[in-house]
Amino acid sequence: MKHAWINGSWETGSGKKRTIENPATWETLAELYDSSSEQVDRAVKAAEAAFMKTEWPRNPLFRKEVLQKASVLLQERAEEFAELETLNTGKPLRESFIDIEDAAACLHYYAGLIPDALTQKNK
Repeated sequence: MKHAWINGSWETGSGKKRTIENPATWETLAELYDSSSEQVDRAVKAAEAAFMKTEWPRNPLFRKEVLQKASVLLQERAEEFAELETLNTGKPLRESFIDIEDAAACLHYYAGLIPDALTQKNK
């Protein structure tokens, strides 16, 4: 399974194999490979370069919109993410759902910290 996004393409990790299991049933949920140190170094360098090419570091309105959109998308798929979290950790579904809703609320909160007056300058 390719799980590492490095410089615009998916790669399979070249490190140790890892099996993700449902702790309640020991059913295998996924098998993947850790990324090697070299893959991590390439990924970090590519991410740094990509970050500087985006509006993120220069445009507070863009940051606010991305955080708001991420919050909405997480809320829209909260049930799906909660089910996956429960399978992965074994915690009760209700708890997983609360965690996902909390994550969405945090994104919304941090978007709200970007003052509208500051975002108006960048339109």
